[in-house]
Amino acid sequence: MQPNYLITFKNTGGVLTNFTAIIDPGELPGAFTANGITVTSLPTIVVSPDYKKVTINYVAFNGSAYRNCTDIYTKK
Repeated sequence: MQPNYLITFKNTGGVLTNFTAIIDPGELPGAFTANGITVTSLPTIVVSPDYKKVTINYVAFNGSAYRNCTDIYTKK
């Protein structure tokens, strides 16, 4: 399952900082909880200095195994 993320940041004169990412809370009950999936490590986000690469990582437990999930987005 590919979750939707809500990303926030601070924009000071075009300089973007303080990035945070969360999994859309509206998706958690139906896509995660109902399927026995628990997010055990909240998403972390790393943004490249040129803002062209965003990497989001979180860990989930599906009842039998942990999954280390990493999504990478790039702008060309």
